[in-house]
Amino acid sequence: MFRYVLSICLSFSLIGCGGSSSDDAIEAVIEEVQAVAEIDPNIADLNRTRSANVQFVNTSLDSMDYFVNSSTSTSLLFDPNNRALTNNNNEITSKSFEWTKTDSIRASLGIQDTNSQTQQAELKSIPIEDTDKWWAIAWRDGGERQDDLMLTALKRQPSAMNSVYRVRVFSQSDTQVINTNLNDLQTIVATKGTITRHLTIQSCNSDLFFGAQSVDLCNLDISKSYLLITDGSNLLLAAEEKQ
Repeated sequence: MFRYVLSICLSFSLIGCGGSSSDDAIEAVIEEVQAVAEIDPNIADLNRTRSANVQFVNTSLDSMDYFVNSSTSTSLLFDPNNRALTNNNNEITSKSFEWTKTDSIRASLGIQDTNSQTQQAELKSIPIEDTDKWWAIAWRDGGERQDDLMLTALKRQPSAMNSVYRVRVFSQSDTQVINTNLNDLQTIVATKGTITRHLTIQSCNSDLFFGAQSVDLCNLDISKSYLLITDGSNLLLAAEEKQ
């Protein structure tokens, strides 16, 4: 079937270049190609636009430039043409990316400090599927300015429930996350640079602890799902996990 369509397209190209055929002949070829595409939807699907959304999050204490590059590109990741956006500290910015031909691509992500442009971190060959939704988090190992710049990519996983807070915790250092819902004590370890499973928090100011530090969620909206970023004791940023 694909070979047949290729033959039709080639005929169409010759007709257009020769200039000797009538408009009716060109129209007939177009109609035939469209008819074949209707029979085989995989052909029409080749040019369908795919997209993925990335929420860029910065808790690095410095302004950061974010870079995105396809793995098939010959340009360097930190080429100025690959700069997606700039985020200040504690800023969240959303950006969607589009492509065609295949349902999935591989991309590289990078961050570079905006001012000196001497600090960088990157992730190579991340598989991204059509309709994917990601976090790209810039952070410091241990949360201190002098520590290494880090970049982590995570898929967003909204998990909202009525009348409670649903949270996942991303920590910049190893810490205990304690949930005291209705005296049913839950303690899990948040490992540096990874994200916990979802937790259900009922009270906004007395149920969640990072180590010995109580975490106040009262400025967040109940019945929503959030990514919480901590340095191991303090809540640095809360970002809603959206569909």
